[in-house]
Amino acid sequence: MSSELNPVLENLHSDKARLAFLKSIYTPGNIEIADRILAMDPKDSSVLSNETDYANQHNLKDRFVNMAKKCIDTRIRDEHDGDFALQNIMDWTISWGNEEIAKYGMRKLTSKSNTKSALIYAAEIAETFNRPAARKKYLESLLSMQEGGEFPFSAGEILQKLGRFSEAIDKYIASTEGRCSGFMAHALQIAREHVPERLKEVAQKGFDTYTPSTGFTRIYVECAEILERTQEAEKTLVKHSKNVKVEDSPRYYEDFVEALIKFGRNQKAKNLVRKVESNEERAKRTLIHYSFDRSEELAILYHLVGEIGTIKDIYNERIDTRIRENHHLSHTLKDIQQAIELTGDTSFREKEFDLYEMQGEYQKAANLAKELGKPELAQAYNTMYEQVQASKTP
Repeated sequence: MSSELNPVLENLHSDKARLAFLKSIYTPGNIEIADRILAMDPKDSSVLSNETDYANQHNLKDRFVNMAKKCIDTRIRDEHDGDFALQNIMDWTISWGNEEIAKYGMRKLTSKSNTKSALIYAAEIAETFNRPAARKKYLESLLSMQEGGEFPFSAGEILQKLGRFSEAIDKYIASTEGRCSGFMAHALQIAREHVPERLKEVAQKGFDTYTPSTGFTRIYVECAEILERTQEAEKTLVKHSKNVKVEDSPRYYEDFVEALIKFGRNQKAKNLVRKVESNEERAKRTLIHYSFDRSEELAILYHLVGEIGTIKDIYNERIDTRIRENHHLSHTLKDIQQAIELTGDTSFREKEFDLYEMQGEYQKAANLAKELGKPELAQAYNTMYEQVQASKTP
């Protein structure tokens, strides 16, 4: 092809024009064209990626290794994309499944960019390719960066991966001060699975730290069950339900309501949900921006206490509002489906008629009518659809 291509390229007046022409005739696997493009533009990620994939798929080993290394080299130099570029290298290396490239990718990640992200991605590659020594080396380097940092849970994650489970528990517990209960949940899980002799110790810490007043009821109850102190926990929860000052969005009380029901305190749970509803009424009147999601959160609380009628009222209002204010179709349909799931009332499907009418989707309305066993209505919608189509015909 060179004999045919060279005269054509010589007739063009600039390298930019030559490159544009080469790209216009390039197809994956055309090695001569690809190499000419890369000679002029070594960072052309599209050609590099296409050639790597083509060589891999057609078992052109030497070509594949060469192109894959160039992909990694190009991406590692791309400082603009930062962490995203490093993640690309990990994803590519794992997807290619080649031992030589895995070794090359790990070396490039940790030599060019010895950052936390680079070490994390290199460790992932090492784990995928069953290189335990390399994985341990990268994780230990990462751990040395994390030690003494502001967030002990980061070190906890690494210690867990290293199999140093008791130390990981300590780091997660250290992270619980003034923070969410997720770290304590990690500590409990590690203790259960790997250090059972510490389970009650960890549970005691959780029981003392996450009293109902903190808002983390789920972890409090879980710790009470481990410690066999559920009667004490029940009394504490009931007392708190009487005195709790409801000020937050309904979702913050979901675990609390579930815990009361779990202990058979259904009426206390209903009383709490009504407190939440009263707060929502105040919030609607006083907040400048009242989140539309909050009524959905309230419906979930009423579902927990089994008040189906109230859920129907909430979703009727939500769906009517969405249709009236022309919310996105998918959001309205999602609400209709959620209403059916929470109440078991399939008549909510009929709300779709209003939705489709407002959007002029008469064919969809006809299909729905047919599905719901309303043949006359289906015919009426089909007639509307046909009339609309006829009006568009010149």
